[in-house]
Amino acid sequence: MKLSLSTSFFTLLLAVSLFSCTDHRLGGPASPARLRLQSLQSATPTGTAAYLYTYSYDSQNRPVSINRAVAGVNTLAIIAYGDPQQKYTYVSNDTRTLYLEYPNSADQRDGTITPYPSMPTGTSFATTKYGLLNSKIYTSNVVRNYNYTFNASQQLTEYSEVGSGTDVNTFKYTTTGDNITAEQYSYSAGRGDTGTVTYTYDDRPNPLFGLLDPTVSNTQRLSRNNVLTKTNASQKNFNSGLTTYAYEYNGQGLPTKRTATYNGSVIETLTYNYESY
Repeated sequence: MKLSLSTSFFTLLLAVSLFSCTDHRLGGPASPARLRLQSLQSATPTGTAAYLYTYSYDSQNRPVSINRAVAGVNTLAIIAYGDPQQKYTYVSNDTRTLYLEYPNSADQRDGTITPYPSMPTGTSFATTKYGLLNSKIYTSNVVRNYNYTFNASQQLTEYSEVGSGTDVNTFKYTTTGDNITAEQYSYSAGRGDTGTVTYTYDDRPNPLFGLLDPTVSNTQRLSRNNVLTKTNASQKNFNSGLTTYAYEYNGQGLPTKRTATYNGSVIETLTYNYESY
């Protein structure tokens, strides 16, 4: 059956506000060139977990697809702004944003779909990821539920992922200025763990800010600047310690390269590529 989206969905702060508004230029309003993120390429010292993400946009400068190449496997994410042909919904002229993921980029039939409200006002909301089979959605096929809680200042304060049974992961956030500076986490899935992560930032624009991509952490998507340090205190000592990030920037102040060091050892180099529009 097709998915019928009711008007009870709340609004999404982290939708595509950065990219859909023509007044937003990466590099700031004084920048002589309008730039947008074209790709992210990761490399590790051992070659494992390396990836290439490539972003495509529509004529309104909104991201519409994310191609991911990870360890030789190509996946695809599609961001659809409304459903004018009512392919997935029974609502005519629906304006909500649909996030579709296909594990095989060459076969856009089987995957998952998550509906998000379209306008960013920072109001608490919940949404569900459904399975997609043969381009059809069955609302009984629930993959995961997501809950976002915002405060009166439209800052994210809590986020949870709910799977089957007791599979619940929760995160609580502290925001200072325009950046998330602390995160308390609790994982019930897998090995389980609780802990706290604290962050510091540079003063340069973060090209991932506002991007509708659930594979990117809330900390990155909802912080205007780039993380400089990440300190993790895990109850079970999983990945505890200090991660530092060193950046190279272009003339617009955008990061072009990021080197991550964990407890003194380089663990990843991330390259940012941009295009004019």
